[in-house]
Amino acid sequence: MSLDNQIIARTIPELQNLWSGRQNFLLADECVPFDYEPPPLEDIIDVLRKDDDSRIQCADKSVDAETFATEFQRVPLEKAMEMPFRLSNFRLHLLYGRGQLLEGFNDGVNLPWTRFLARAGFTWYRCYPIIFISGKNLPGNYHMDVSHVVAWQIHGTKIFNGYSDPEQRTPVHSVLEPENRTDMPKPDDISEDEKLSYPMEPGDLLWNQILTPHWVDTENEIGASINLSHGGLRLNGELSMNGAPLERLYEENPEKRF
Repeated sequence: MSLDNQIIARTIPELQNLWSGRQNFLLADECVPFDYEPPPLEDIIDVLRKDDDSRIQCADKSVDAETFATEFQRVPLEKAMEMPFRLSNFRLHLLYGRGQLLEGFNDGVNLPWTRFLARAGFTWYRCYPIIFISGKNLPGNYHMDVSHVVAWQIHGTKIFNGYSDPEQRTPVHSVLEPENRTDMPKPDDISEDEKLSYPMEPGDLLWNQILTPHWVDTENEIGASINLSHGGLRLNGELSMNGAPLERLYEENPEKRF
């Protein structure tokens, strides 16, 4: 995997220059404004697999989803961690309390991050964390996000794959309508030359551009990341080049807003 085309924002001016593009990029140094020690991976999986707000999926689509989820919740943790699972939770704020799984996360991550964004001139109408955990040796789902997402790798390694030129592969205007970006099949003809891939190790932070196709793979270990999702992100009052047409669609069709 070539690393020659990787891009990194280390300062606020570099972030301001890159955020409205179409290429994904890493954040480092000044652009990583928080310091938080996540819970052990085993604790995260064990707590979240029993949480009613968690989504549990099997990578093998031929397996009955409900049966798989029930088994994943009930088997010993060691066995569950060997299963081909994907687990996500969009309601992490319910786990911030004293003695809970993510005690200290709001003060340690959310507040420093949003203060950093504000200091850099950004505004938004939504910013919240989501956790994504994938079992070993699983290919990622091919999809795109309708928000600017900052992916923070907390355990294991994931390979965050996208395109060097997403607009050439999937023009933004062609995927504004929700029905055009759901259940996206991964193309069979993706060449190594057009890929922009980042091996994400614990502590790495990546800015994923809104409305750009990507897929996140794991290899020989479980990978866990906490993603910060931003709605309506603006810099000095201006939307990004991909965010502007989406917000226009939402203004004209409020029922389509995510």
